[in-house]
Amino acid sequence: MKKLLLSISLTLLATISFGQVTCGFIAMPEDWNFDGSNTPFDYFLQIDTISNPNNIWQIGVPQKSIINNAYSSPNVIITDTINHYPPNDTSVFVFKHIDNGGYSYHHSAELAGYYKVNSDSLNDYGTIEISLNKGTTWINLITDTTYSDYYYWHSEKPILTGNSNGWQNFWVSLAGLGSAFNVAFGDTILIKFTFISDPIADNLDGLAYDNFQFCDGWEGIEEIKDNNLITVYPNPTNNLLYIIRQTQQTKESVQIFSYTGQLFYEDGNFKSSFIDTKKINLPDGLYFLKYSDTRKIAIKSFIVSN
Repeated sequence: MKKLLLSISLTLLATISFGQVTCGFIAMPEDWNFDGSNTPFDYFLQIDTISNPNNIWQIGVPQKSIINNAYSSPNVIITDTINHYPPNDTSVFVFKHIDNGGYSYHHSAELAGYYKVNSDSLNDYGTIEISLNKGTTWINLITDTTYSDYYYWHSEKPILTGNSNGWQNFWVSLAGLGSAFNVAFGDTILIKFTFISDPIADNLDGLAYDNFQFCDGWEGIEEIKDNNLITVYPNPTNNLLYIIRQTQQTKESVQIFSYTGQLFYEDGNFKSSFIDTKKINLPDGLYFLKYSDTRKIAIKSFIVSN
């Protein structure tokens, strides 16, 4: 039973590691699924038909030979819902967002989503770029090496050319870029998605995205992540989960989240050396414990196996 649960939990850990933004466990991610709901109020989508009147990005039901389904039905954003992409095309859409502290306080700023591609390998391709200075500087998050120390890919970098063989996930943490560009609270963040084709018509489907997730936030103090602050044991546990601190602090807080981000336990003035998982009714599964003092945070995963 424990081996089976461990296997399931490791699978779930892989899912959260490569499928869902965490928002640093300070909030739930904001979703954009192109289905008429779950549209973040503070993100704005622009399909650029000004500089490119022939922009082929469309929102709708995909009806092509290869890209013929959404990741979550019914809609996607795609290089034309019906027709093959044309030669000599450059099409763009942009998400515009006002920083809520994730970049300015270098805390939690993440982007994730799913893509499906069917194009001429290397010759026709997509890009994902970000600008933190209102479009003066664009960083290609797939090919950039200048600023790569300031952001981190949790997933493999998306391969936006050739054939993806189904829907693939991407997930990148971007908060560190705030320090590289001196982002202030309330500054504009732009994330640009481009598809480019060469002069040869290939009669292929192009590129589609679905189920975007965004995160941008902070907790009110600029905390530093240090997972060496604590140790938790036993793991798996079926009752008491002990927390060994590096040093005792005057002010400590503990939160426990499920792998989906649901908050199960919170103590803003934590003084104990353990948590009784039975007392707080934790079902079998994978959890994350977030410990914080006045300046630092630590996040530890653990498994409950009753």
